[in-house]
Amino acid sequence: MGAGLLGILLATVPAALASPPTGAGTPVTSRCAGDAGHGTLTRQVTTNALGSMTFYVYVPDSVRARPGVVVHLHGANDDARDVMCRSRLNEVAWREGFIAVYPQEDPDNGAQGIWDWGGSAYAGREGRAPSLLAGLTRQAVATHGADPRQVFVSGISAGGAMAVVAAATSPDVFRGVAVEVGCMYAGLQCNPTTPYPNSTSDPDVSALEAYRAMGDRARRVPMLVSYGTADPIAALTDQGALVRQWLGTNDWADNGTPDRSVSPTPATIHRGSTDGRTFTRTDWRDARGRLLVQRYAIDGLLHAYSGGAPLSPVDPGADPTGPNMRAVAWEFFSDQVSEKSSRRTH
Repeated sequence: MGAGLLGILLATVPAALASPPTGAGTPVTSRCAGDAGHGTLTRQVTTNALGSMTFYVYVPDSVRARPGVVVHLHGANDDARDVMCRSRLNEVAWREGFIAVYPQEDPDNGAQGIWDWGGSAYAGREGRAPSLLAGLTRQAVATHGADPRQVFVSGISAGGAMAVVAAATSPDVFRGVAVEVGCMYAGLQCNPTTPYPNSTSDPDVSALEAYRAMGDRARRVPMLVSYGTADPIAALTDQGALVRQWLGTNDWADNGTPDRSVSPTPATIHRGSTDGRTFTRTDWRDARGRLLVQRYAIDGLLHAYSGGAPLSPVDPGADPTGPNMRAVAWEFFSDQVSEKSSRRTH
């Protein structure tokens, strides 16, 4: 995962929205143990006026009619095909019948392939990365006849920060977001050395910035946040601020006013344990009592995939203990599908 959320970022210049790629892509072999014979993996490319982005699409042989789609963003200095193995997301996709999509940021577009979440938050919906991510996601939905109500974005570390930007800039594409150590929208905590004009350390200001990024597409967007209590990057980047920001953004989005219709007070707090690690789960609900934001603080976890699959005995990027947060995320997302996502009414 390399430099994680502390990498140096380059600015993004606004551009037109991405046009979808053509064709079914090039078949490639999965590197993940257990994937053989369980589905297909293809490499595709999408292009717009600012450049291109490679992405991988995993379709399990158990894929459902009108499947869901989970787009997962890698961490800094990481490879999308390694991340699909570390995360074990393909296993969850095969078990649940959805499609997994893994974009790969180009090393030439950012510091060593680190997602430019700061520049993307400043550029907004028509920025390079946000438009490419939205475009490739639309293509996956169209190609596979997926259910647009079940399209979600997720990511870890730098990918988690970028997932927040994608969810804010394209709420019409992504109906939920899962973040494994991320950053609030335009958060100065994650970009202290190269701030942008809209960078802030105030969750309330960030909440409004993200709401403005939604534009007339503003809607309720649920979020799952997870991190390890032993992760120094999670501490530096303040996951509590991310939760407060996202609650505030949803407060703005439901009626265009920050009237605390979404309460910052947790509805429930639960202590549990899974596969050798304890955790604290905190739930926040919206004005109608629907689960909106859920946070897992996993005891003793470092900067790694909880419930992941290490690529080697010394791979620090995945911890096989603790809850598999990709499986938790899909359950969280699935529970949201039955809840009608409301657009603002003002």
